[in-house]
Amino acid sequence: MDTLIHSDQSDVKIRIPSAIFSLRNDRGITLLEVVIVGAIGTLIAMAVGDLLIASSKWRLRLETKAALQSVSQEIRILLENDGSWQTTLTHADNATTFACLTGPSGCTTGGSFSIFHRNGERAFDGLSGTLAYTAKGTRCDSFPNGSCMYRMTIDWVPGCT
Repeated sequence: MDTLIHSDQSDVKIRIPSAIFSLRNDRGITLLEVVIVGAIGTLIAMAVGDLLIASSKWRLRLETKAALQSVSQEIRILLENDGSWQTTLTHADNATTFACLTGPSGCTTGGSFSIFHRNGERAFDGLSGTLAYTAKGTRCDSFPNGSCMYRMTIDWVPGCT
């Protein structure tokens, strides 16, 4: 569509082609508009992709943290249970570590120990050094190898000598 410009003082009419006022013609959008829209679309796609990757990593960290906190809570419950704690103190596997508790000299050093259920079943082997957990919180015994990457240690130290 052309634009007509005319003045009240003269009868001169000037016809100006519409292409001067717009980059768009009657046949559709221009190449420049296609390139700009494509660039914006690419930037949005890249941002969404980065967001999805970051979200996935964040979710995995949360799941791992929750799983390992569950393992830690299980051990804490066993240590706070009187029956389990008595079995842990008197079990033959921990005899060396806790020998000073019954001796006349008292304790000057602590050490690693295993935790047992009340029935004598081993719940956590703190003496082997290889028992560990996966990111899902399942036990494994090939630390440090592959998915077996979280090892928990339990040591004790005497409070006074």
